[in-house]
Amino acid sequence: MTVATREASRHDAAPLEFYKFVRGARRWLYTSAEVPVTTVDGLYLPASIERSDPALGKEERHSTLTLDVVRDFPIAMLFRGGSPGSSIWLSVGCQHRGETDTEWLWQGKVRGVAWTGSRAKLQCDPMDKALGRATLRYTFGCSCGLRLFSARCGVSEAAWTFDTVLASISSDGLTITSPFFATQPDGWWIRGEAYHPALDVRQDIVGHVGNAVTLRLPFPGAAVADAIKVIRGCDHLWKRSDGSWGDCHSVYGNAVNFGGDPFIPAKNPFASGLDG
Repeated sequence: MTVATREASRHDAAPLEFYKFVRGARRWLYTSAEVPVTTVDGLYLPASIERSDPALGKEERHSTLTLDVVRDFPIAMLFRGGSPGSSIWLSVGCQHRGETDTEWLWQGKVRGVAWTGSRAKLQCDPMDKALGRATLRYTFGCSCGLRLFSARCGVSEAAWTFDTVLASISSDGLTITSPFFATQPDGWWIRGEAYHPALDVRQDIVGHVGNAVTLRLPFPGAAVADAIKVIRGCDHLWKRSDGSWGDCHSVYGNAVNFGGDPFIPAKNPFASGLDG
């Protein structure tokens, strides 16, 4: 019997909902059932989830969804230290007890989280709205507009990623230390990233002095002796204000792929004329 048939039945309907969260290769599977349910996707675990009906905006296809969950729900906790850094996709499905036919009712992306008391609300955008948002565009300017380690940049991320271990963490979680940080001069790690593989969280590095670096946001749940990776950043400059070469040339030796326009003339001929 199909989902549509059971939905139309007065007596045989016994709906269960499934919530499949996907972030890269990781998946979290939850169900509204009281006990775990195994489907072709895997094992769905019981969870306290209340969802809103999709809200219709100016366009029917732009229907948003809100999930009300417990405060420490695993997906909500990914946002505790800021944006997770990569998209978390959500699929909501329906199946009736005793059936194997699943109908997927909604698909989209978790946009953010709002905490209120002991509950958290996951704010989700539908697939077409998430994919239809304006994104960064390549523009004309003195600095390089390429993303570091992208295909057009050409620098290998693996060659500039280093393994280390956390020696200490400040009380606010923003400052972490490791003897490895001191192997480079002060400021060398600024604009880079620290990646915690076990938590699958990346944080920007905004300060570096000696064996300590400062993060823009803390790692949620990090502990001393945890293994992390640190990734060198780039200032995206051809030359700095003091006349020295920027990172693209001085650090990476990648000036041939510099994506900026460092030789823009100081005068605009359209404003001052060719004789100006």
